[in-house]
Amino acid sequence: MKEHIIAELDNKGFHVFKVENYEAYYSSMRELGTIFSSLDVQVIANESQLYATNKPMEFHSDHPVASYVSWFCESQADSGGESLLCDFSDVKKSLSSQEITCLKSLPVLLPSSERTTKSALPLLSDLGIYYASWLIKKSESDKINDAYLKFREVVNSTISHKVLLTKNDVLIIDNHRMLHGRNSFEETTSKRLLRRLWIKE
Repeated sequence: MKEHIIAELDNKGFHVFKVENYEAYYSSMRELGTIFSSLDVQVIANESQLYATNKPMEFHSDHPVASYVSWFCESQADSGGESLLCDFSDVKKSLSSQEITCLKSLPVLLPSSERTTKSALPLLSDLGIYYASWLIKKSESDKINDAYLKFREVVNSTISHKVLLTKNDVLIIDNHRMLHGRNSFEETTSKRLLRRLWIKE
């Protein structure tokens, strides 16, 4: 299974498949590297973090140490909740070489727990893409800021793939290539629960 998943990630940047249960999911992800974080993505009353609401989430990448991000669907909402994917390979087609160079100089703050030896990473690097609009550190260069505005405009209008996960589905993405978000959703009789893992290759 590992070879097939890696081949799909290299080809498309993401892969969707079905497993029997959470244990099979976890086992298959452990074959890909070191799992260093797990999180149940679900609505939590009075929670301020956006992921714990039923609201839409804009495109972003996750922790830069994570080579892969995966979700196992325990249950899906009654309506909405589609996972949205934006392939940077598609975004890059709309950016000039000068704009791409500028984005390599735009700092994106690291998660607070990681700000020990450095506080930020560039939006684009040899590693790939690292992006979350709420972590962007504005540049003193108008040229760099203009390149970012163009980048954000293109990203927000580029839905490369839309995936509605159902029970026992797994979605895994290359975290350094694919940005992800989601549509809003409504829960009446069915609660949305996705179990996320971060994997370091």
